[in-house]
Amino acid sequence: MQTAAAHANMYRPASFGMQAGDWVYRGEGNANILFAYAGEGSELRGQLLRLTKRDVPQNTDINADDSDTDDSSLNKEQEQLSLQVHNNVVFTKEVIGPLIGVDYILQHQLVHLSSNFIEQLSLAAEPLRPSSRTHKQIDLRQRVGALVRDMINVLGFTPKQPGEHTIAIEIKPKWGFVPSSKYISQANSVKHRVCRHCMHQYLKHDKDSMSEYCPIDLFSTNCTQVKHAVDCLFDVSNDRLRVFVDGTHIPADENGGIDVAKQTIANIILAEKLLPRLGSVQNRYKRALEAGVLTEKEPSIDDWLEAVARFRQREEQGGSNVNSPDVDDKQAALEFMISVTLKDVSVLIRIESWPSASKSESESAEGDSSNTKLPEYHIAVIDADAKKLAKVPKYLKNDQEIVDRYLEINPNVAQQKACCEQQGEKDI
Repeated sequence: MQTAAAHANMYRPASFGMQAGDWVYRGEGNANILFAYAGEGSELRGQLLRLTKRDVPQNTDINADDSDTDDSSLNKEQEQLSLQVHNNVVFTKEVIGPLIGVDYILQHQLVHLSSNFIEQLSLAAEPLRPSSRTHKQIDLRQRVGALVRDMINVLGFTPKQPGEHTIAIEIKPKWGFVPSSKYISQANSVKHRVCRHCMHQYLKHDKDSMSEYCPIDLFSTNCTQVKHAVDCLFDVSNDRLRVFVDGTHIPADENGGIDVAKQTIANIILAEKLLPRLGSVQNRYKRALEAGVLTEKEPSIDDWLEAVARFRQREEQGGSNVNSPDVDDKQAALEFMISVTLKDVSVLIRIESWPSASKSESESAEGDSSNTKLPEYHIAVIDADAKKLAKVPKYLKNDQEIVDRYLEINPNVAQQKACCEQQGEKDI
């Protein structure tokens, strides 16, 4: 097993002499913000730049610098941020990659950044950012970012015939299993029957806005179930899917002149091993983890590498059960956090060339077309950064709130949706 020190040489940041004017704001999540390359150079064409964010300091201008911080403290903060970006790249490639398949992991390239470059991007992006995200700002202290392939829209990269388009589907599948752990109490035994996502609907939405999507369907290998899950994902009330046509986001219930055949999406999912692998590794559900396990000191990248090595060795020996005696609290906690990471990943499917609705109506019948030749596509997992172990108590508290709310509304077993009847439970 290679250590973090060995990986430091494998992921050295590069220097591209980037100009802020060549990058445009693409979007952001809670922890990172994305910029797409829109310049003329071929070296960076088709790349996204991912930068980290931090909470906006109180009583501080959003683009204020850190001039009041002494040089030694600022240098230390910059080093820590660079290490964080480096470790996220190593975690995605070396921890998550071997578990679900390295072919599903996009290549990352670390890149040096100047303070002026970061400040210019921050100023340019601010007017374009949604108000729901402005409680955080680009971290102006960072000096290393990550380049990754743009799966949504590669400007000018894929030539298309008239009437053809590039489409991308982003799916957030969530946890795709029903646990059978013996450590689940009788009071919470509903977990043996109803998946977490279906229960969570009752905490997040009112009855009229709930989706019928169930991850157990999507993660199954049954064509009918997968197709039903894809149909539900395209439902306008669902927030688990986004559709992009030639790089532009369109509502899932509006085709924008493009007939995105749901059966084709289902067939791509069925043809790949990604979701079965994802579901298998997700299913490292917690045993009796006590609040406070490893919360005072976050795991190092070496801890993560050791944890995945131990997990894979156990699987090779036919004993992947997280409840086995050789799995100590630290290992169980780390495996649980890997599962939480995989719960929140997105799956991106990029179809290089898709005909307009008028051209595709006769070619994309919604019946079972499992024998139909699939279009050229690429599939990958994104947003697979390590979660903070200090948040374990919060995750467990939220997990209990989800169960309590579901049981409050559905107290009788006869009222409860039996997700596990659609697909057999997996042992953990």
